[in-house]
Amino acid sequence: MARWLVLALLVITLGAASRPAGSYAQQPDPGDRLVAAALTEADLPAGLTLDQRRSGLRPSDEGTPSYLATFIGNGAGDPPIMGIVNVVAAPADASAGIDQLADRFRTGLGGTPTELTAPGIGDASRGFTVTTQAMGGAITASTAFVALRRADLVAGVAVTSLGATPQTDVALRLAQQVDRRLGTTSRPGG
Repeated sequence: MARWLVLALLVITLGAASRPAGSYAQQPDPGDRLVAAALTEADLPAGLTLDQRRSGLRPSDEGTPSYLATFIGNGAGDPPIMGIVNVVAAPADASAGIDQLADRFRTGLGGTPTELTAPGIGDASRGFTVTTQAMGGAITASTAFVALRRADLVAGVAVTSLGATPQTDVALRLAQQVDRRLGTTSRPGG
């Protein structure tokens, strides 16, 4: 039951992160850069599986290309981690895009966020944690979120887990992995 509640929290956050994938065909082709920079199952702790229905290329709320990778628990790994969301986007203005992405998750997760010291990843970064309660306080879920910008791309990693202790170290490690990939992707025509 607790896994489904946390999955519902992730789905609500995803709704705030981007629009449905169906309208992507109208957007310009972002190339393989976004997908190449995104997390894969091999990057994650054991027990998480890519949710194909909630993953893929899609436009952001601003209409710019983005890639969303949603990973959910499959019951085989570390039970505290319930899900991981990774967004990689190519906004028109990456400097503003990092703040927009962080604000979208901050608003979508609810609760009272606790800001993290800028994690020092990429050209700029933001981070926060938030703990929420469900079922009248019977279940507590925590999310650690890290957003980063490298050149013209932005990315975010959210790690949601059971309990009041956010998995900040996991979110930072995964954001560093995304940053390494962003550093190796070249700009179109570059």
